[in-house]
Amino acid sequence: MEKANKPWLAYDTTYEGKPAVMRVDMRDVSDRERAALPVLMLLRVQPRKNYALGLITPFQARTMERLFRRLLRAAQKVGVRIMAARSWGNAMEFFCYGPDEPALLALSSLCEKKRSLLTEYETRADAKWQVFRKDAYPTAANLQTVKNGEQIELMVRYGDDIHAPRRINHYCSFKDELARIGFQESARKAGFALGDPFFNPDSDYPHGMCVRHIGSIDKRSLDSWTDRLIAVVEMYHGHYDYWDCQIMRKKRRPRR
Repeated sequence: MEKANKPWLAYDTTYEGKPAVMRVDMRDVSDRERAALPVLMLLRVQPRKNYALGLITPFQARTMERLFRRLLRAAQKVGVRIMAARSWGNAMEFFCYGPDEPALLALSSLCEKKRSLLTEYETRADAKWQVFRKDAYPTAANLQTVKNGEQIELMVRYGDDIHAPRRINHYCSFKDELARIGFQESARKAGFALGDPFFNPDSDYPHGMCVRHIGSIDKRSLDSWTDRLIAVVEMYHGHYDYWDCQIMRKKRRPRR
C-alpha cells in the first residue's frame, strides 16, 4: 500500500488480475456540485514502451505521478473533479467528472501531448456518480486493508517477522444474538475457527464473536482473510472491529 496525502486515501486492491492501488478523493461533495458534473470520463494512460509482465520503470512511474499532479491542477481550471486514480501494472486510470464533454477533453488533450504515453478515454453520462461509487469509493473491506497496513507497519517497528505463521484473532460484532449465531456457522464454513463470544451492552452492536485463522501478517495474505471475513460479517449486518495477534520476533542468527 502506498500512502496518499490528505484528502486522498490510498488502498490496495486488484484489477485485471493484477495488484492495484486505488486513490480516492475523500472530501465531501455536495448534491449541488455532483449535479453540476454529470459527465464521466475514464481516462487511461500508460507508457508506450512496454516491458515484460507490464512492469514499469522508476522513471516511468515518476512521469506518471507528475502527470497526475498536472491533471489535478488542469482539472481545477476547467471545472472538472478527478475523484479517483487507479494504478496497476504500468497503467493509470482517472475517474473524472465534468459539466460537459469539452471540459473533460481538455484533460485528455493534455495527456496526448506526452509522446511517451498512450492515451485512451471514454465518456458517458453518470449523473449520480454510480461508477465512482461502485468501482472506486472504498468499501469496509477496502478501508480495512488500510488499517491492516498501518498495524503491520507498527508491528514491523517492534521487530515482528510478518511472514511467520501465528494465530490471528478477528473480533466482530452484531446487533442481536440471532445474527451472531448465524455468522458463526458461516465463518466456520469460510475457513475460520470459532473463538469465544462476548457481550458489550453499551455498544450499538452488543453481541460479539471472536474467530481465528492461522497465517502470516504479510499484507497481501492478511488482506485476503479480512476481505473474506468482512463479506461474511456484512451478510449478517454486523461490524468488523479489529484483529490482533502475538508478535513473532525475527530469530537472530548465531554468530560464528
